[in-house]
Amino acid sequence: MEAIYGDSRSQHSTWRDFSIEDPKKFDSYFKFTFTRDPLSRCYSAYTYLKKGGRGPLDHYWNDRYIKQYDSFDDFVFGGLEDAIENSAEHFIPQHKFICDDAGKVVVDFVGRVERMAEDYQCLAAKLGITAPLKLRNAGDDGNTYAASARVQSKVRNLYHSDYEIFGYAH
Repeated sequence: MEAIYGDSRSQHSTWRDFSIEDPKKFDSYFKFTFTRDPLSRCYSAYTYLKKGGRGPLDHYWNDRYIKQYDSFDDFVFGGLEDAIENSAEHFIPQHKFICDDAGKVVVDFVGRVERMAEDYQCLAAKLGITAPLKLRNAGDDGNTYAASARVQSKVRNLYHSDYEIFGYAH
């Protein structure tokens, strides 16, 4: 966020937000995003919010959707669907940010967090960027999570379109 917006505040904007703000810029600019495996993203968002997040909005999401659950598994079966339905920003399916209503990707480049270094090189070459990639929040800070088949199935069901559109394995 800081490299793009000049600050580290949350900017969970969709392609529509940018298009409405300045349609000419939106149409003429090169647009890119990075996606993440939905299960990994969901678990990361849960643990991030459980630890308090970064600001008032993250505290709100934690209070509303996270703190009543003792584990990620409990959250997946008790609160995730509600968080998605109510557009809790960290749990909004990724396709909602970069796909039109027909499911067509409207950005020019989709990279993956799982192959950040390689995809950054492709993006940097396309944009003429020579600066090396500097990763922040790159570690899992010791948290490992092995999802049960039941949790995997529930997350796959709730994020079905993300799995399909971005080609993540089912």
